[in-house]
Amino acid sequence: MCPNTAEASTLTDALRIQFLDTHNVRRSQLAQGNIGDAGPNRKTKLPPAKNMRELIWDCTLEMEATNHVRACPVAAAGTSTNGENFHRVSSANLQYYRDGVKDAVVAWWKVYRFYSVPRQIYMATHSAASSYTQVCTTCSSTALQ
Repeated sequence: MCPNTAEASTLTDALRIQFLDTHNVRRSQLAQGNIGDAGPNRKTKLPPAKNMRELIWDCTLEMEATNHVRACPVAAAGTSTNGENFHRVSSANLQYYRDGVKDAVVAWWKVYRFYSVPRQIYMATHSAASSYTQVCTTCSSTALQ
């Protein structure tokens, strides 16, 4: 998917595909209106998307993220003009990199469970829910974690 260069990240195509598939499955569920909100018994569904695009990989964003991660940061860079999510996992807690992929994506998506429809219409960019809104926005068509 991305050229192998000395400066390239350590992500394999298998991990890139896992990121995309894990996001796209959840985006599809949201697009179809199959995500329950945080209300009682999750009976109310979040509204379906009208224009949910399938994510595609962006190698340039991957390099931006790789360069940021090499500094071993404790927070998102906040300098990109693109939406940005951050999830830090200790490699000591992971048996496989794919476990870190799943852990990050699940953490970003589970935020919706804490908000009820239509109670939270507007979210500030610094809101805890911003990780969810970054991964499910309908204008997103590229993915990089």
